[in-house]
Amino acid sequence: MSNRFGRRYEVPAGDLPRLMNEIVDQSGPDETRAVERLLGVLTSLPASEDDTLAFVAPRGTSAIVDRALAVMARSDRHQARALRNRNRT
Repeated sequence: MSNRFGRRYEVPAGDLPRLMNEIVDQSGPDETRAVERLLGVLTSLPASEDDTLAFVAPRGTSAIVDRALAVMARSDRHQARALRNRNRT
């Protein structure tokens, strides 16, 4: 995929629905059109549980994807910490 039109991202296929939900949650009211364009790209990706999906964010939507991925990473860190703490007891 060419990186000419936007930033390239890779996500595990199993995280695609989660990413789409976070994109909607993390977007502002003034970003409706950008979110629609971004979700259009994501829904057109071929889905497979075993693959990593790569996509190029449409121009002007990278900030939304970055925010969503940051929230997902924070959530993953919190979950990993909770599991570590649970295993200690």
